[in-house]
Amino acid sequence: MNHSSKMNKEMNFLSSFSHQLDLLESEGRYMEMSNSILNMMVKNVDLSVLAGKIIKFLAIPYPPCKKVLYAFLTRYSTNIADLNILATNSLLKDFQDPNPFIRRLVIKTICSIPCLFELAFQLLPQALCDSSSYVRCTAATACSLVITESNVKDNQDVVDKLYEMIRDPDPTVVCSSLSALNEILHSDGGVVINSKIIFYLLSRVSEFQEWNVTVIYSVMKKYVPKNTDELLTFLNALDDKLHDRNPAIFSNAADLALYYIRQLNKDFSDDIIQQISPQLKLLLSHSNTETLASVLDLIEMSVPKHKSVFISFYKLFFCRFCDTTIIKVKKLKILTELINSNNVLDVANELLLHCCDIAKEVSHQAVHSFTVVIRKHPELKTQLNAFVSLMDIQHNDLSEDILNALSIIDLNGDSNIKDVVLAAVSKHADKVSNAESKLCLLKFIGRYGREIEDSPYVIERILNDEQNFENEKLMSFLLMTTVKLFLIRPEEMQLILGHVLQSFQKSSCLLLKKQASLYYSLLKDIPISKKVFQIDNTYLCTSIYLKAGPTCLIRLGKNHVLFIEPVITVFTSLSEENLVPDKCLEPRLGAESELKEGVASDFPLELLQQLLNFVSTMGIVMQEYATITPHARAFASDNIVCMIAQ
Repeated sequence: MNHSSKMNKEMNFLSSFSHQLDLLESEGRYMEMSNSILNMMVKNVDLSVLAGKIIKFLAIPYPPCKKVLYAFLTRYSTNIADLNILATNSLLKDFQDPNPFIRRLVIKTICSIPCLFELAFQLLPQALCDSSSYVRCTAATACSLVITESNVKDNQDVVDKLYEMIRDPDPTVVCSSLSALNEILHSDGGVVINSKIIFYLLSRVSEFQEWNVTVIYSVMKKYVPKNTDELLTFLNALDDKLHDRNPAIFSNAADLALYYIRQLNKDFSDDIIQQISPQLKLLLSHSNTETLASVLDLIEMSVPKHKSVFISFYKLFFCRFCDTTIIKVKKLKILTELINSNNVLDVANELLLHCCDIAKEVSHQAVHSFTVVIRKHPELKTQLNAFVSLMDIQHNDLSEDILNALSIIDLNGDSNIKDVVLAAVSKHADKVSNAESKLCLLKFIGRYGREIEDSPYVIERILNDEQNFENEKLMSFLLMTTVKLFLIRPEEMQLILGHVLQSFQKSSCLLLKKQASLYYSLLKDIPISKKVFQIDNTYLCTSIYLKAGPTCLIRLGKNHVLFIEPVITVFTSLSEENLVPDKCLEPRLGAESELKEGVASDFPLELLQQLLNFVSTMGIVMQEYATITPHARAFASDNIVCMIAQ
C-alpha cells in the first residue's frame, strides 16, 4: 500500500471517528471513545484536526475517560495554542472535584505543560495542603517540574511548604518532598538537613516502603555528625535497623553507619562489620539481584580495611550461574582482596573459569583480577600457563585483554614462564588491533625485545599502519621502543629507526618532532648509529631546555650531559638574555597555549619521564648545581627514575 492510499484511509477513518464523537450522548460509549483515542495516540495517528471536538469531552464525569483526555491535552497542547484556553475552565472545575484521583490528574497535567505553568503556580499551594495524601504526593513531585533555579526565589513559599511536608504523616509524601527539594535546590547542594531531621527520619524509617528507603538514607548522608557523641547517638539509633529483616532497610542502614564513621575517621567500623556479617552471609546466599548488588557495593567499600572478616566466607563471592553480569563483575573484583596463602589456589581457579565468560565485561574483569592475583603470588605457574594458553581462544577480544594483563607482570622470576609468555606474545602480536593493546605490545618489546625474535617486524607493522599516526601517545612510545631495540639489535633496526626519525621529522605534531630531536642528540655520536642519521638536522637545537618546575631547569647540552640548573627568571619569552637559545622546549604542564616558533608547550610529564628513563638506561651523566639540589631531587622523586651525579 503506497503512502497516498494510507493517507486516504487515515482521513476516512478520522472523518468516521469525528461523526461518532458527535453522536456521543450516553455514558455507555465513553469507554469506547477513550479507548479509540488511546489506541490512535499509541499508533501516532495525528488527531490535531479533531482536537476541538475531543477536548470538549473533558466535562464528562468519568475518571478513566478524563485520564485519556488529559494525556491527549499534554501531547497536543504545544502544537495547538487555543487548546489550553479551551481546557482551562475544565481544569479549574476538576480541581474542585471530590475525587482525589481527578485532583491529582489536574496537578500532574498542568505541571507537564509549560503554557499552563502560571495556572500551576496558583493551584500548587492548595494541592500541597490537600486532604488526600495521594494529591499531596503528586503535588510535591510536580513542584520540581515547574520550580527551577531561575524562579526558586519567587516561589520560596512553596519551598518552605515542602520543608514542612517532611513531617507529613504519610511516608510517601515525606519521600516525595525530600526528592523535590533535592532537585529544586540542586545548585545549592540540595535539601538542607540537621540533626533533628535525621533523628526524626530514623524514628520513622520502618514506615517507608523499600523503594523509598534509598531516598531517605541518601538524604541522611548530607549530614555529618559534629562530634563523637553525636556519632554514637546516631549509631545507637541505627542499631535496630542493622538487625532488620528487610534487606533494603538493613543494607542502607549499614551503609549509612559506615559512612558516618568514615567521615569522622573513627575506628568503630570493625564492630559494625562484625555485627552485620551474619546478615551479609545470608544476603549473599539468598537475595534478589538488586539487593545483592547493594550488598556487594557495601562490601566492596569495606573489604580493604576488614579483609579478615570477609575472608572467612570468601567462597560466597564465587559466581553462580544465575548471577547477572554486573553481579559477577562485582564479585570478581572483590575476590582479589580476599586472597591469602590458604585460598589463593581456589580463587585463581575461579578467576580462570570466568576468563572465557560469554559476557565481555565479565571476562575482562576476570582477566584483570587474575593479573592482580598472579602479581601477588607468582608461584602459581600452572595457573599462569593456563592463563596464557587462553590467548588461543578467539572470543571477546580475549587475547588482547590477556596481552594487556601480561604486560604488567614481571617475567624475570622464572625462565620457563618467561619463555611461554613471550612465545604467546610473539604468536598473537599480529592480532592486536586497538591502541591500548599496541602500547602493551610495545612495552613487551621494550622490555624483552632481545628475546622476542620478530620484534622488528612487529614495530614495522605498527609503523606501516597510517591510522596509528593519529595517536600521538602511541607514536611517542613507538619512537622510544624503536631506539631501545636499535641499541640491542642495531643490524635489524637501523633502517626502521631511520624511517621512524624521518617520519617524525615530517610530522605535524611539534611534540613528536622535539622527541625525535632529543633522541637524535643522544644517539648521533654513537658509532653504530652514525650511518643511520642521514636526515636533515637543521631543526635540531644545540641545547634543549626542559622546565622542570618553578625553580628547576633541565638542559640537554652539546656533550650529551644533562644539567639541572636553577631558573634565573621566569620564562616569559624567547628573548631572555643568554638563557634560552633560538630553539628550545618550554614545557607548561597541563596548560594549552599557542605554539610559538621552536617552542613545545604542553610537554607532558610522561614524555619527560621517558627521556630521563632512557638517559638513565644509557648511562649518560646528569649534573646538578649545589644550589638546586633539593628542587632537583623533589622533581626526580615524582615517579621519575633518573641519575643524579653526586
